[in-house]
Amino acid sequence: EAKSLAECSCQIVRCCPNMQKDAYTMVFSAYPDVVNISQMSQMLGISEKSAYRLVREKAIDHFKVGRTYKIPKLYILQYLHILKLS
Repeated sequence: EAKSLAECSCQIVRCCPNMQKDAYTMVFSAYPDVVNISQMSQMLGISEKSAYRLVREKAIDHFKVGRTYKIPKLYILQYLHILKLS
């Protein structure tokens, strides 16, 4: 069974708690610090429709610029339980 990058990264960071501080630079390093819905859907391996649903249901923190959703990478890592924000 193929696993997404998010699933693999999540398992790596969970098994090695001391790596959590480096999670931000290790996971999704190819993406900018703040992504749009399309980029987030690619990161999570889900459809854009599902990505919009996560944002609308406030499962992932975000902000809007005009009519465009912007999602900081930190919030995606928090959603995946890779990073804990205090």
